[in-house]
Amino acid sequence: MNFLKKYNLYEIIFFVLFVFFMFYKLIVCFPLLGSFMIFKVIDYFLFLKYIKKNGIRHSGKIVSYENDRGYKTPVIAFETKEQHIEQTPQLHVSSDLDKFRSFKKNIGKTVSLLYDPKNPEKFILANKGESIYFGLILVFLVGVVFIIVGLGVLLGYINTTE
Repeated sequence: MNFLKKYNLYEIIFFVLFVFFMFYKLIVCFPLLGSFMIFKVIDYFLFLKYIKKNGIRHSGKIVSYENDRGYKTPVIAFETKEQHIEQTPQLHVSSDLDKFRSFKKNIGKTVSLLYDPKNPEKFILANKGESIYFGLILVFLVGVVFIIVGLGVLLGYINTTE
């Protein structure tokens, strides 16, 4: 049951379709992956709009960092009236420079965050707005390229047999 809480129904449907077309007709995976990327970007843009409008500004402390292929995502701890939360932000964008930086000096540092009043586990760092938008725009453009290439091959505009 924890699996269904972590993933939305549309994410599971996209995954099943993606796996099916990997074995049936691989080129369909390109527009499918591109549309999934665009769908997630729109979902995150709507979340950012919602949290900027309705989010509760709060402060938390960086307790550690999670490694993800060299990139570091901060684990933030903060208290609400109802619960203690200690996890990574809902949306975080890293750059290649983050691979080379030392983050040990930031542990214990207080950061400003915005959390969803209905679900405090969904939060973002308040001062990372511009980098998040840049990352989302980049993912959106990559999704558009995947859709164009996939549809170009499927419709015969791009010939891959030569």
